[in-house]
Amino acid sequence: MRPVWICFFVVAMLSACSPFNANVTTTGCPVDLPEGASGVTCGTIRVPEDHADPGGPQIELAFALLAARDLVKQPDPIVMVEGGPGGSAMENLLPVFASPDADFFRAKRDLIIIE
Repeated sequence: MRPVWICFFVVAMLSACSPFNANVTTTGCPVDLPEGASGVTCGTIRVPEDHADPGGPQIELAFALLAARDLVKQPDPIVMVEGGPGGSAMENLLPVFASPDADFFRAKRDLIIIE
């Protein structure tokens, strides 16, 4: 599973990932961000439903990339998803972690939230 997340991270940062032919589109964030929020990029990533079958059905996943605050950051991001049916990572996690009060979570690592 780790190569998929590393690939996702590369895609989110560089908009290119040849092994999975992922397509990234940046959009406005789907929820209102707290006052003072910065370094947040939202969008969608289109990937194969089954990475073993790259020509098969595609799915689109919403994501938010919250950039690390430190200029010298760690290379591996923190990836967060919402647990449980009916939960929304964008509604429940993004406003909390985009808040300037939560900067300690982003001190040295990018934070990726996936819907």
